[in-house]
Amino acid sequence: MISKRSAFVHRLCTTVSKSFLLFGALFLIPGIKADAAMTDTQKRVVIYATGSYRNWDGVSNVAQFSAPDGTMYYAIDSGAYVSIYKTNGGLPTTDAAINLRKVHSVFGTATCDRNGNFYLVTGENNSSDDTSIETVFISKYDRNGNHIATVGDNGSSSLAYYYDNTFYTKLPFDGGNCDVAIYGNVLTVMYAREMYSGHQSCSVISINTNDMSKVNPGSIYQSHSFAQRVVTTSDGFVYMSEGDAYDRAFVAYSTKLYDGSNADTTEKAVFDFWVEDGALDTYNMYVVNENFAHMGGLASLSGNKVAFAAQSSKSLSDSARTEKEDIFIQIFDPYADLDTAGAYTTEGTRSGLAGPNGRTNVTNYGVKWLTSFASDENAGNVQIVATDNREIVVLYEFSKGGSYKGVYYIVLDENGNEKRRSLYNSRAMLNPCVMPVYTQGKICWLGNKYWDYDDNRPVYLYSLDINNTAASMVFAPELVKDLVYNESAQSLMKEGCAEGGWLQYAVTKTKVAPEAAQYSEAVPTATDAGTYYIWYKVAGDTNHSGTDAVCVETRIDKAESYIYGTPGIYTSLTYSENSHQHL
Repeated sequence: MISKRSAFVHRLCTTVSKSFLLFGALFLIPGIKADAAMTDTQKRVVIYATGSYRNWDGVSNVAQFSAPDGTMYYAIDSGAYVSIYKTNGGLPTTDAAINLRKVHSVFGTATCDRNGNFYLVTGENNSSDDTSIETVFISKYDRNGNHIATVGDNGSSSLAYYYDNTFYTKLPFDGGNCDVAIYGNVLTVMYAREMYSGHQSCSVISINTNDMSKVNPGSIYQSHSFAQRVVTTSDGFVYMSEGDAYDRAFVAYSTKLYDGSNADTTEKAVFDFWVEDGALDTYNMYVVNENFAHMGGLASLSGNKVAFAAQSSKSLSDSARTEKEDIFIQIFDPYADLDTAGAYTTEGTRSGLAGPNGRTNVTNYGVKWLTSFASDENAGNVQIVATDNREIVVLYEFSKGGSYKGVYYIVLDENGNEKRRSLYNSRAMLNPCVMPVYTQGKICWLGNKYWDYDDNRPVYLYSLDINNTAASMVFAPELVKDLVYNESAQSLMKEGCAEGGWLQYAVTKTKVAPEAAQYSEAVPTATDAGTYYIWYKVAGDTNHSGTDAVCVETRIDKAESYIYGTPGIYTSLTYSENSHQHL
């Protein structure tokens, strides 16, 4: 076990490409700015993952989740309350918020069941060393937000019998995140925590939602545990944890529930991480903590299989120090023998040295790499969702040359074969450490917009329809008003943004459509006074068709003329053969 580095930073992007400014909006319903893919919810909050640091996850202050009927909700932690909002078809509704009063102060996550009841996972830090004190709680509320019951745990519920009380939870949701899933009447929560020993790990608490009694989740423990995920299968739950020592790997815990109150759980490291020889023996925590990887997400598939996507260096050797963290996917049967290639649908092996001291020979199976980034390219916040069309969608934030380029996505079939990939939106951001929701044929999530720096910044509901093959305008360009000649080139428009392609512009002096060669991605400028016709359209990428051009008229007004100084008159002139200046 290892002492956790207790440093927390707010993860913000600091380098911005000027070419991604967005302006303008369309209106769907009063007070809601909207378009086909990006809707201002009229909520104002900075979305962040508390505790996120290096490769440690954090807990987002905004949760998104779906009801069994496919309805998507989102929850915003506002201190004493968590407010629940309903969506419909990838758009906000005008339904009033359902306000759930938190039983305890630290927000973990939220969800709902098939009967319309809501659940909050909260925590309370324990300043004492009394290990019997409960620190993690699941609270149940009815559809109107009335509190029904709360059950708590001291962190002992998923520990094997040989762990003593120093392994109980002292600080919940510390050094990782909190995830929740419901299988029938069993609700389970996987979360990060600091233990009374001072070490960090993951833990699980499960309950029966009918009577709020505890359910045995089986033995689930990893230390450290940087990130936690859980999904349901037809037999129970699959959990995923990212560790740096015991085990130093992405580890899958596969649970089969029986008799409604007990579980059989098996665990297997499915993707290992390299470390320099003897790192744990020398207790160099900075070296041990660096596992050259970041957790992505887990999605349930048909046939009792799951898809796991994350990012990592490709090598299990010293080369991992300098390699980019590329995105990979593994599709496997979590109840099969994960030490064999036959358990995996995807193909690809990865062999080398791993283990807490870097001395164990390992082979990982079913590893399919989806990217091969250049030296100036980076991905972050890898996420995954499965659709009802048996497709898998991997989303990620992408940057190149120090500039943020937006959210991209890759569509695969259930066997992991790539179907297409595309830019979603150059200004969109994903909800950190929270997977998107598939609802009513669309992939949806909550996020801020890149280059919104105000502390009271808008929260957007993003919606991705992967079956839409037509490019579209996210925000139309906006004319710059009141232009006056000033001897310099002036921008005629504020740049817009497109989905499934790129905006292109052309300028003419007459209202005659320009040739294709006249279009470019540069925002149009002009110097001379006069009338200009600006044409803009979306040029589709390889997976989307473009749009027809739109023409708008603008002008640069003439500058006013000025006479500098006051003319004078010579009143006394004497004739000479030379000419005289009369003024």
